[in-house]
Amino acid sequence: MKNVFTVSFVLLAVGTVLFAFIDLSPALMLVLFVISFSLAWGASVTTRIGLQQHYFGTEAFGAILGSLSGVMMLGNMTGAPFVGWVFDAYGDYRYAWLACGVIGLIGIIMAARAPRSYSMNKQVEPGVWFTKGSDT
Repeated sequence: MKNVFTVSFVLLAVGTVLFAFIDLSPALMLVLFVISFSLAWGASVTTRIGLQQHYFGTEAFGAILGSLSGVMMLGNMTGAPFVGWVFDAYGDYRYAWLACGVIGLIGIIMAARAPRSYSMNKQVEPGVWFTKGSDT
């Protein structure tokens, strides 16, 4: 699951960089962007919840999900003003998308280097994900 999460960050970064060069071949770049970004977004959203369960268990699942969502909102709140500032300063969105791709690279490194949790090393019975008092 961690590998899928890491690959999703790779595809997010690739999609963002492709978007930076959309003016070179609009139709082709748009199709490539949509494919890479949509697959990446879907993979990252679905695996993030599973990884949260593996790393932190289910005891305080909602509280942890809320905390993680709050941290993600910082990026959501600052992304649009950042892109607008870059456009105002340089007259082109390309630099902003490339910067977002670099930020995605940081996410790739962090996801790839995340340690295996204790519960990820335990065997999980197929179909049993949420057992009261269990970390699996």
